Parts: sequence; structure tokens; C-alpha cells
Amino acid sequence: MNSSSGEGQVIVVSWANFGRRDKTTCSDGRPDSQLQNVNCSSPNSKEYVTNSCNWQNSCTVEASNTVFGDPCGGTYKYLEVFYACQAPPCRPGWTWFGGRCFIFDSSQKNWTDAESSCETLGGHLASFHSTAEYTFIRELIYTAAGSYKEAWVGGRKNETVWMWSDGSKFNFINWASGEPNNSGGNNCIQINYGGQDNVNDVECKWNSSFVCVRGP
Repeated sequence: MNSSSGEGQVIVVSWANFGRRDKTTCSDGRPDSQLQNVNCSSPNSKEYVTNSCNWQNSCTVEASNTVFGDPCGGTYKYLEVFYACQAPPCRPGWTWFGGRCFIFDSSQKNWTDAESSCETLGGHLASFHSTAEYTFIRELIYTAAGSYKEAWVGGRKNETVWMWSDGSKFNFINWASGEPNNSGGNNCIQINYGGQDNVNDVECKWNSSFVCVRGP
């Protein structure tokens, strides 16, 4: 399945089924024995498609037993999906990207106070998990501030382990050369240090602008 929404819209899945509900769909060249079971349904169809596609601009899902399991052996199966395209459901002032809503706050706060401010908005300091997300956050700041202003994001070191405050997996980072250097107890992550395109670890006590993220 390949689906996409119009510019500025996202996919919202309402129903999905991997299996067979009639004898005619995807029947060309198939023996009758593979078309008889019309009550074939994989129980995780909607959950899988929803997790893969909801709130995305486009998505691809492979219609196969490998993905959905084989709910009815010997039956030739297909994937049906009902979905709508709609405007991203972010609150006013927030910007949609990759299934989440982001906002830049120019007020100057230390990391802990910045995280608390994001929590009062229903989110956390922003995490990023790909070059695309990292670049989006930088451009969000530039659009709002007119420059690549230094800003807190949600990374903080817990003893020896770096973590995101939203609990997501710490699986991508774009450290500046020589970072993290842990100089002077640098335990929090700031992006755009000196206006540069990289990530730096700094002391959590310093005041900085910040970026929050929350779900739709």
C-alpha cells in the first residue's frame, strides 16, 4: 500500500484489514481454492497500519504475511485501508512535523525550567531522531527568531547515559566536533551553539531559548 496526502495535510486511518472479504478482489490468475475464505482477517491490521501511517504525509505498508501474520493459510490475501486526509491537528502557534507538534519559545530559561514550561503545555523539550527532524527544528527556530538562535532541546545526561526528557529512544545526535566534552559538568543539550549547525553539551544552569514538542 502506498498512500499520500495533499500538501499541508496528513493521513488519518479509520479502518484496515489484511485478509479477504470477497471472491473477486485481487483474484486474477488465482485458483478458486485461494479465494473461497471470505471471512479472513488479521487481527492486528488496523493497529499496524495506524501506527505506520497516522499523522504522516505519506506512508508505505507491505501487504504480506511477514508483516501481518497469516490469519488463514491457503487464502490469497490483500490489504484494504480506509483513510482520510486532513489538516494536521496542532494547536495555534505550533508547527506540525512527522507526527508531532513543535513550538519555539524565545524566553530565557535554564534547562529544568524550560522542561517545566514544555510540560505545562502538555509536552517536553524537543527530541529528534533523524537528520530531517533535526533540520526541521533548526529551521523552525530560524523562522521564528530570524537566526539560528541557541536553544535547549530535551537531551540530558543521567549519570553516564544521555536520554531524551520525553522518554523516546536516544538514537540520533549531531554532536559538534569534540562534543560531548562534559566540561564543567555539562549535562544538557543545546543546539545552534554559536549559530552553528551542530549539537553541544552545556551546563544546565545557563539560560537559553528552547523548543517544545507534544503529540497532536
